[in-house]
Amino acid sequence: MNIQRIGTVALSFSATTGLLYLIGHVWTVSSLMFHYEYQDEANGFSLTCGSFLPVLIGLSASFITEKSFGQARNK
Repeated sequence: MNIQRIGTVALSFSATTGLLYLIGHVWTVSSLMFHYEYQDEANGFSLTCGSFLPVLIGLSASFITEKSFGQARNK
């Protein structure tokens, strides 16, 4: 796996994930928004996290990019 292939996969993951989070915040789509909340209040400890759907979509986009990049290199 060369550096160009790694860069292409990393760029596709970060661009897809970032774009989906941006769309979620601009148009208030709750399934695409990242929301993080932490409360301790004297050791009551509460933790809330946001949607990981854009991360999963970004992972699948990078997987598809890697597979298509590999097929193009083999031809």
